[in-house]
Amino acid sequence: MAEEVIGVTEGNEQVGASAEAHAGTEVTDTSVSANAGVSAEAHANVENTTEVVEGVSINSEAHATAEASVEAEAQAGWDGQDASASAGVTAEVRVEVGASTEVETDYGTAGVHAGAYGSTCRSRSRCFNRSTWCRS
Repeated sequence: MAEEVIGVTEGNEQVGASAEAHAGTEVTDTSVSANAGVSAEAHANVENTTEVVEGVSINSEAHATAEASVEAEAQAGWDGQDASASAGVTAEVRVEVGASTEVETDYGTAGVHAGAYGSTCRSRSRCFNRSTWCRS
């Protein structure tokens, strides 16, 4: 299979983003196939510690991440008796956010944390084998 991948990454642990694209093909005596996809990610993270008075510190953190990807593929072939073809695409999105604050004293630590996460994935495909169509 011939495949090409291109990727880019920028940033650090606090703020950054990355993206990737890939494509590939394969040819045999009885079939052909191709696929392609792209994905991207971005994130931000911040942390802070403040000493309010001696022996009392406040630690705070917040973060956010978002990711998305799309994949597509298609193939066709002949097994000597039947012809077949199929194609499909899948898309996915995911997000995550969170924050926390803790108060540390010489006597212990108390804190509060909150966060949310969500994702969705959709997929579609079509195929043909001889005289039968199928889909999902």
